[in-house]
Amino acid sequence: MPSPSLAPAPTPAANVDPSIAATAASPTAASMAVSEPSPHERGTTATVTSARKSKYSASKSAKKATERQPSKQKKQTIAVGKRCYVERKHVKYLYSPTSDGWPLLKLHSSDKFRFFGTIDGKGTGKTYRVKLDIMPTSNNTITINRASIVVLAVGEEELPYSEKQRAEDEAI
Repeated sequence: MPSPSLAPAPTPAANVDPSIAATAASPTAASMAVSEPSPHERGTTATVTSARKSKYSASKSAKKATERQPSKQKKQTIAVGKRCYVERKHVKYLYSPTSDGWPLLKLHSSDKFRFFGTIDGKGTGKTYRVKLDIMPTSNNTITINRASIVVLAVGEEELPYSEKQRAEDEAI
């Protein structure tokens, strides 16, 4: 009987080019990628997040941005020398019944009556000194807070008081 051949069995690497076989046997071969796409060939994926979605959609904010809001009447800046007025309801508590200005306050009984004057200077805190036109010179400067003063725009006319206008203002 013929003896079995003790020749080694063929290995898969025997059919491979020897330079490739040497590269495959190196220790870094297992960690190397076979091929890597260039940056312009890579695909994109949508970002997945666990964060909550906004309760405001983008379309609502886009609508608000395009809608025209009604403009508010701009409040004039206050400065020394500017014309202004103060309503009687704010002035009547600043004069005592024995002062020279009290008869004028009694003459104009409506709280909406406007006392015109000029800003004379800054007081303490949020107060300003106002020099009223129709008050007697001995007692025509008052100190009053900014919220009670209405500053007139340049060129704005000082309308005289009328009962009809007062009724229209109170109706609004």
